[in-house]
Amino acid sequence: MTSSDWWHVAAVLLSPLIAVQVSVWLQNRRERRQQKVSIFKTLMSTRASALSPEHVSALNLIDIEFYGKGKKSQGVRTAWKAYLDHLNTGASPEVWNEKQQDLLVELLYQMAVALGYEFDKTDIKRASYFPSGYGEMQLDNFKIRKGLVGLVEGKSALQVAAALPEPPASSTVETQDGS
Repeated sequence: MTSSDWWHVAAVLLSPLIAVQVSVWLQNRRERRQQKVSIFKTLMSTRASALSPEHVSALNLIDIEFYGKGKKSQGVRTAWKAYLDHLNTGASPEVWNEKQQDLLVELLYQMAVALGYEFDKTDIKRASYFPSGYGEMQLDNFKIRKGLVGLVEGKSALQVAAALPEPPASSTVETQDGS
């Protein structure tokens, strides 16, 4: 057998193994991209309600799913670290809310770039729907929870007002003698 015959035999024997390895590699790559896309979709769909559990959960997956040495992943992680740092600081609500919104937009923009989506920052910031009723409901729920916590901790009291029933309307009472 010549050396070219050996190469042919090796190619025939190794081809299936190489094909399986390439298939597994492509499948893993597809799954990693799907995880990133899932996080991005969740954050985009909940960007107007940053306190939702889905939003918070997706944020906490960024470090895992966008881990890597690529420039695009690095941009996402840098934006995430800036956003996380801001979330963990205290400032006046007006200043904090505006900066929080800007940092979230930057994070979503970096994720869009990394995933190949063409969004501009204005689209990300302005193109979401959040009914005012949701905001009112969240505020009401917040007030109710704070009130109940105050009651349980003894920091506030439940106000109770006693009300006497109104007397029945005047009616003539007949006596037994008919008068």
